Amino acid sequence: MVRLARVLAVVLLLTAMVGATVVWIGIPYLERRWAFFPELSASADRWQMPADAMEVAFPTSDGVRLSGWFFDSKAPRNGITVLLLLLRSHRFAGTKAG
Repeated sequence: MVRLARVLAVVLLLTAMVGATVVWIGIPYLERRWAFFPELSASADRWQMPADAMEVAFPTSDGVRLSGWFFDSKAPRNGITVLLLLLRSHRFAGTKAG
């Protein structure tokens, strides 16, 4: 009975060690494989304001400045404004924030 307990303890210990090794190697591998790395050559030069747009900025209550472009409607005004916000620095791998 003591021999069976020792064998079981060794098997459990080896299983735990193999599992820990798989996790120790596997998680960093999966992080590198699944992380989003934007192009290193991506720059603000690609974002050019269209001719029919106007630059606008909105200060928020916490001091962040949201800026973007306003496109005036060609249709008659009905009191509806659509705001599209594009977030360009979102803590992806490869950014200074990430």
